[in-house]
Amino acid sequence: MLGRRASSARFASAARPPVNWQHYWYCQQCSYPDRTSDLRSVVKISDFYSDRQWHSISTRCGINRPLGFEHDLMLTLPGGPAPVVQPGRTMRLFFFRGPGPDFSERDRAVLISLRPHLHRAYLDGERRRHPVPRLTPRQAELLHLLAAGHTNTQIARRLGVTEGTVRTHLENIYEKLHVSSRAAAVTRALADRVT
Repeated sequence: MLGRRASSARFASAARPPVNWQHYWYCQQCSYPDRTSDLRSVVKISDFYSDRQWHSISTRCGINRPLGFEHDLMLTLPGGPAPVVQPGRTMRLFFFRGPGPDFSERDRAVLISLRPHLHRAYLDGERRRHPVPRLTPRQAELLHLLAAGHTNTQIARRLGVTEGTVRTHLENIYEKLHVSSRAAAVTRALADRVT
């Protein structure tokens, strides 16, 4: 049966803190998406190590040994729409098993087929955690003109204000949305309206 990654509460009860990040780049599976930029593959420990190699690794990637995990299956998703999305940010979903049979190719195929649904659920959750800040009616109006492709000059004429006022509104919108460009502001503000 597939099981979820150990929760932080489980780490808190452990005698020692997790050491995963200390050994991250040495673990072929953990660092695979970052080393290869492959966010599509669903990988398991046996894709990288034989049983003998895996048992000879002293840390076993930090959390596996202390928590008794022998096998895992890892799905990587691109980072979601947080207020500030950083390059290379990913979300990993691990499924762990103790001693016994490894995950099968059927398990991998099931996870691959669930990927789009899991990704959508993750993005929906991130949008709820980081909702788009409320804009003033004037900022919303300006943003709609921006989304329609108007220049600052055209927006100023339409709204009956100066270009300097448009720039000030844009700066306030950028600050409120935690973005630094016109395209990012439109994307962030209108993200919740896309179904």
